[in-house]
Amino acid sequence: MSAPIVLPRWDQVPELSDPAASFLYLEQVAAYLGNLLLPRGLTLTTAESCTGGLISGMVTAVSGSSHWFERGFVTYTNNAKMELLGVRASTLERYGAVSEFTALQMSGGALEHSRAALAVSVTGIAGPTGGTPNKPVGTVCMGLACHAPRCQWVTTHCFSGDRNAVRAQTVYEALRGLCLLVQNLIDPSELGALQVCDADWNVLRAAGYHPQPRA
Repeated sequence: MSAPIVLPRWDQVPELSDPAASFLYLEQVAAYLGNLLLPRGLTLTTAESCTGGLISGMVTAVSGSSHWFERGFVTYTNNAKMELLGVRASTLERYGAVSEFTALQMSGGALEHSRAALAVSVTGIAGPTGGTPNKPVGTVCMGLACHAPRCQWVTTHCFSGDRNAVRAQTVYEALRGLCLLVQNLIDPSELGALQVCDADWNVLRAAGYHPQPRA
């Protein structure tokens, strides 16, 4: 197997600021993700809020993606997050839709409500309205989850630019995070690495287990 390609962070990819260039670039990244998943027999599900289906749309732009993309959830409202993904009302009330707690429950719920091996979730504020001092426009929480071993990761990004740029950067980081996960290249300094074994999963999930805040 050839050496893995380490994709750069979103702020090192100038193509993401250009709508036309970003589509072509994101399609190439999605195709690369498919090339990683297919030989490993892994399938993917997505749980999207602020991107409104753009991640699954980019994935399905790749010919043959039906062999590795299982399904996608677009959960734009709180009710949709609760009904389709099992996000708890108490989580939304206490932490809000744009929070790492919600992103964790979205990715975990996507796995539970699909037959996929991997899941990615995104929830954020794409703008131009909706931002607050604590959660400005560009704030996006992203969760990753896998079945075997049962693990989850979560992180928060602060993207820049207009609504289209924020959404393009979100799609890129979701695809990039999945590539890192499949290649075992998760960097704990970038993603809050949360290792959960199968025996503890239901207990930890019920307790709302969450990574410790990072410095």
